[in-house]
Amino acid sequence: MAINNLSRNIKGEKFGSLLALSNPKEEMRESGKKYLMVQCACDCGNEKSINYRNLIYGKSKTCGCSWGKNLKKHGDYKSLTYGSWQAMLARCNNKNNGKYFLYGGRGISVCERWAKYENFLLDMGERPSKNHSIDRIDVNKGYSPENCRWASQKQQCRNKRDNRFIATPSGEMTVAEAAEKYNLNRSTIFNRLARGKTDSEALLPPKFKRTHKD
Repeated sequence: MAINNLSRNIKGEKFGSLLALSNPKEEMRESGKKYLMVQCACDCGNEKSINYRNLIYGKSKTCGCSWGKNLKKHGDYKSLTYGSWQAMLARCNNKNNGKYFLYGGRGISVCERWAKYENFLLDMGERPSKNHSIDRIDVNKGYSPENCRWASQKQQCRNKRDNRFIATPSGEMTVAEAAEKYNLNRSTIFNRLARGKTDSEALLPPKFKRTHKD
C-alpha cells in the first residue's frame, strides 16, 4: 500500500496546540527515509513540520515548546474561551467541519494575529458565560479584534446575516422589524432587495391583481 493511501484531509484541524496548515505530504528526512509530514502552526506562534502519524495519534501536541504545558497548568485548554477559539479556527479552516460552508466556504477567515491563542485571549478577554459566543459586528467580514466581541444569543439575533439593516421612514431597522411594522413578509422584502429594489421600494405594500366580474 502506498504511503499516501494512509493519509486523510486534515488541513484546518487542531491537534492539541497544533493547527494543521497543510495536508500530509511525503518528505525525505535526513535518514534517507520518506515520511508523511504536515506543516503546522503552534499556539506559541512557531511553525514546524510534524510527522503525520505522531500528529493524528496524539504523540505530538506542540512544536516542542512549553505552551501546551502552560495551558494545562492554567486550565485554559478546558476553558470556554479556548473552546470558542478552537471552534472559530475549525469552521474557517477545516473543510470537513459541518459549518465550514457558512464561514470559510464563503470567505470568512481568522486574522493572522488570532492564529495564536494568547493573542486572542489578550484581545477578547475571557468568555463571560456559556450564553456568550464570538459575534462578528460586520457579518460579511472575518474574525479580528476590531470586528469581534463577546455577545449573548439575544444580542446576536440582531446581527444575523438575514437580519440586515435597511432605511425606513421611521429610521434604520432590521428587515424583521420593518416587516412587522409595515405588515409585510420578510421574504417579500428580501426578494425585492435581491432584485435590486431600493429600501423604500422594498417596503411598498403588495399590488393585488384586479378581478373582472361578468
